[in-house]
Amino acid sequence: MATTANGIIYPVASDFVGPLNTHLQNLATSTQAAINLKATYTPTLNNITLGNGSLYAYSGRSGAVIVDDILITFGSTTTVSGVISLAALPVGEFLSSSNILGGFATFYDLSATTTYSGVVMTNGTTVIPKIENVSGTYPTLADVNATVPFTWAVGDKLTIKTFRMTSN
Repeated sequence: MATTANGIIYPVASDFVGPLNTHLQNLATSTQAAINLKATYTPTLNNITLGNGSLYAYSGRSGAVIVDDILITFGSTTTVSGVISLAALPVGEFLSSSNILGGFATFYDLSATTTYSGVVMTNGTTVIPKIENVSGTYPTLADVNATVPFTWAVGDKLTIKTFRMTSN
């Protein structure tokens, strides 16, 4: 048996299933390539000045589904000046103006150790996290800003996950 760099095992010609060697080796190689297909990028933060906070963003693909993961951790000089949104997601095969299927957002308040849930809206290539407001009879979606869902402070986190389709 032989092994890919990440431990996927496949048979070789001398193994009992040797005739399947080429097929299984190609399958193992293409599977590994799919696992490795992710790209880090830097989205444009609208109405957030990151300061000494941190930003982590990447897109990964499995078949025709592309998943974006974004994590913003607030620092002592991170500020919010309006409704939060993100733009400049990866282009090319990773994005067209209409292929975001949906997504979700979480908002973590470090001082209260509370996590709030929300969804992701889009207007083309801009991603807009929304918080679920359950104060009425039916839940509604509210804009996220400097004081909604809480007043952002050091250590607070905003995570966004989007799901997109590609024609490839």
